[in-house]
Amino acid sequence: MKEGFRVFEALAPDYPLFLGGSVKGRALEVFPHATAYVLGGGPEPPGKKRAHRRRLLEEAGIETRSLRTADEVDAALAAYTGWLTLHGQYRALGNPEEGVVVIPAGALPGLSISKPSRSSYG
Repeated sequence: MKEGFRVFEALAPDYPLFLGGSVKGRALEVFPHATAYVLGGGPEPPGKKRAHRRRLLEEAGIETRSLRTADEVDAALAAYTGWLTLHGQYRALGNPEEGVVVIPAGALPGLSISKPSRSSYG
């Protein structure tokens, strides 16, 4: 995570962190586990994380043969989350004064997040 904070700091002059409003030209904080949860309609099958996430990417039309590691699969999920965000299909969760995490729009099984709010919990 420390490396991620350094990347955000280095990019900040050209790509400030997204805290709400327009996403164009902003750096996004994403969470691949949350992306997989939303796209998959709930928790991942135990012991099948990478295969499950690959399947989700393939269902979105993303070629996964070149993704050799779990980190590469997660990077692809993060990129897909960014693509969805640019197309307006996202939710920003968190407090804009502190930071938000962007996830794909969609149902969150077992959670009651109905609309964006200033609270981390919707």
